[in-house]
Amino acid sequence: MEQRRPARSRKIRLARRIRRLRRPAFPGAVGRVARRRPKGYDRLLPVLARQWPTLRPTAEPPTGSLLRQRLAALGRPAGRNAIALCVVLGAVYAGGVIRFAGIRPVDDTMPAAALDFIREANLQGNVLNHYGFGGFLIKAGIKTFIDGRGELYGGDFIKRYVEIVNARGARPLEETLDEFRIDWTLLQKDQAANKILAHLPNWKRVYGDDTAVIFVRQR
Repeated sequence: MEQRRPARSRKIRLARRIRRLRRPAFPGAVGRVARRRPKGYDRLLPVLARQWPTLRPTAEPPTGSLLRQRLAALGRPAGRNAIALCVVLGAVYAGGVIRFAGIRPVDDTMPAAALDFIREANLQGNVLNHYGFGGFLIKAGIKTFIDGRGELYGGDFIKRYVEIVNARGARPLEETLDEFRIDWTLLQKDQAANKILAHLPNWKRVYGDDTAVIFVRQR
């Protein structure tokens, strides 16, 4: 009876595992070696596995000095905690830049003067506002019709808002204003709804500049 061969060494077992890999981690020189299978191929694979641990089918924890372990850890994918930390640090950095570096929207897009008028006139009630003015109204403590938090309103509501301010809705603008009980509007200067508001009874233009126009319902 033929005697059993002694158990293969660890290096040979590792070489057999690497041969089962479908694709080498380095498609260059290592890939060519794997495809051509030159003489001494079985002896070469353990050497490559020692030099490039990523070639091994099961990664082993790094050994050696603490510095070496830290460097090896940098090559691994970031975990959830690391990603969350980066997001928080990025938000803090962006907030600091905006707060202390004087970064602000372009003046032409800010209804600053209109907001001053709103405070002085003490406008109350429901407002039909331009989408881009929502954040300014929120900061001023005014309840918005719509703002940049689109996920809170949904696609159907945003679509209807676009139809309202561009005077493309199936229903007349006056009926829509009554439906939502709108008391005043804050829209961009050139929006189509302003032209209709200018001809509606019981609506009066009380403010206008190069950025925004305000109409108020007359009771």
